Amino acid sequence: MLIHFILFNLLWLALVIYGNAAIILALLWLGAFAWNKKLTRHEFYLAAVITFLGISIDNILTVLGIFRFPNETFIPYWLIVLWACFSCLLLRAPQQLKTTRWLQVTLPMFFAPLSYFVGFQLSAVKFAWGVLPTMLLLSVIWPLFIMLAFSLENYLLHKERHRVS
Repeated sequence: MLIHFILFNLLWLALVIYGNAAIILALLWLGAFAWNKKLTRHEFYLAAVITFLGISIDNILTVLGIFRFPNETFIPYWLIVLWACFSCLLLRAPQQLKTTRWLQVTLPMFFAPLSYFVGFQLSAVKFAWGVLPTMLLLSVIWPLFIMLAFSLENYLLHKERHRVS
């Protein structure tokens, strides 16, 4: 898990700094991850749903004018690919995070807004509402998103177990 976390953060940094020029690196990582981990059908489906939800949330925040990306009406392609990478990383989250609600609330409440703030500092995104209101909004959205993602994973695992038996 640690190596995936480190590689993801390096990809995150490359995508935030170099934008669409770093997409090929992220796609190579996604391919290697999927091949190496031999994703099950439910994991592939879960990753697709998490990616879709993440893209939707960031697009809604962009359309509402809360996020502003340079020369973009919607979220940029590099952010779409970043969401796909994040969804794969989430699949390999430690079991303790997947099953402990207080961790699902506190960790994303602090770390997710921090990553957006770093993106803001690197001029990858602008915050129309200002930094503090945007950080507060993200600190509410992200725990809900993470709890939804892990609840969906539990549902799909339960469904898969009953399908097999």
